[in-house]
Amino acid sequence: MAETVSITFHKGGSKKDNTVVIESAKQKLVFKAWQHGIIPHEMVHYAVESVFDELKGFLTLIGEGHKQDEIEGRKAGVPAAYIECLVGAFQYELWGLCPATNEQFVSNFKDFTQKNEGDFAPEQFFDFTPDNTRIDRCRKLLSDLTDAWGLLLNGRQVKYDLPLR
Repeated sequence: MAETVSITFHKGGSKKDNTVVIESAKQKLVFKAWQHGIIPHEMVHYAVESVFDELKGFLTLIGEGHKQDEIEGRKAGVPAAYIECLVGAFQYELWGLCPATNEQFVSNFKDFTQKNEGDFAPEQFFDFTPDNTRIDRCRKLLSDLTDAWGLLLNGRQVKYDLPLR
C-alpha cells in the first residue's frame, strides 16, 4: 500500500477559525488555514498536487517529513516553486481576476514563474508547461472542492488523502 499524507480541513464559525491538519507517518502539522475569500489556500494546493503529481509542493514535502521552516521560499526548490505558481494561477481564476481559458492560465503561470526566477540559479529550472488536459482536470477538482467546502457546515471537517511518490 502506498504511503499517503492526509489533509483535514476543519471549518470554523468564521474564516479565521478554519484550520488545516496535515498528517503522515512522518509528522503532524496543525495550523490556521490561509483564507483568501475562496476555498482555503491549502485546498488549492491539494488539487494542484493531486493533478500535477510529478512536482512536489508544500503538502507532499510536509508529508515526507520535512519541517515547515526547511521548505519555506526557495528552500523547497524549483518543483515546489512551480506548484506555488500553479496554485497562484488557479487562485486568480477562482477570484475571477481573469478568464478561465487555458491560454490565459498558461500566461499567468509563466508570469508567476518569471517572478521567481531571481530566487534560483538558471540551471535549476527545467522545462515545464502545464498541459490543457491537466489544467482542465484541476479546474474540475477545484470546482468539486469549492462545492464541498460551501456545503460543509461550521464545526465539521473534510479529509483528503494525497499519495506520496
